[in-house]
Amino acid sequence: MKYFKIDELTHSLRAQACGIDNTPTAEAVPLMVELIDRVLDPIRERWQSPIYINSGYRCAAHNASPQVGGSKSSHHVKGKAADIRVQGITPEEVARYAESIGIRTIFEDQGYLFNGVKNFGRFLNEI
Repeated sequence: MKYFKIDELTHSLRAQACGIDNTPTAEAVPLMVELIDRVLDPIRERWQSPIYINSGYRCAAHNASPQVGGSKSSHHVKGKAADIRVQGITPEEVARYAESIGIRTIFEDQGYLFNGVKNFGRFLNEI
């Protein structure tokens, strides 16, 4: 965890506004560390440019809130996803690089949702 901290993935103004405690579960924390180490830090290192996290970890209550309306099986709830934007870099460039280091991406309006790491044990069931 070179560039990011867990609290950057859990910070949510929406959750705060709704009075929701977005503290991650014990199961989600190691997956969030993995997300930082295997996804966010390498992308930050590649461009030496700030990464803005639009959405990271979401507790079940926050994910189910009307403001989010997330899927019950969302990778955000598991600590395995972050919607990001890299300053000065197009989403397409970020996706190409991410895929070159084994990260599956799903394009969304606000960036990319990183939801799996290829050839990595815990994520094999999602490939």
